[in-house]
Amino acid sequence: MEILELDYSNIKDISEMWLDLNSYHIDKVSFFSERFENVSFDNHCSFLEKQEDFKIFIVLLYDELVGFSIAFKNSGIGEIDSIYIKEKHRGNGVGEKLIEKVIEWLNLECLQIIVKIAEGNEYAFNFYRKFNFSLRYYTFQKN
Repeated sequence: MEILELDYSNIKDISEMWLDLNSYHIDKVSFFSERFENVSFDNHCSFLEKQEDFKIFIVLLYDELVGFSIAFKNSGIGEIDSIYIKEKHRGNGVGEKLIEKVIEWLNLECLQIIVKIAEGNEYAFNFYRKFNFSLRYYTFQKN
């Protein structure tokens, strides 16, 4: 297994997996599904370009692209934007190795690392707890 940084010029390499992740969120959320429905891959790429610094990490397993994570830094705060592992490779430690690499990069300059978990994806809480993330607060929203 190799974890590499993906050059932004090759970001389209993760577009299919990003779309799968977005579809997953559309299916899972009870509220605000339009937030995911209205964001395209290209829109998200534009968002990333506005960050102070960001990296895209990919996982190669026997030369197959099986996962990715996107993280960014702004004013000393790091954020894990997304992580995705293809379903057939989940539960084998691939996601753990990937997130360790992401955290290592963020820890170089960030005083704090955050991750936002969409309502409906609460199962991810335990994944992040393995890496000493703690639930800090709930955010309610009304449109």
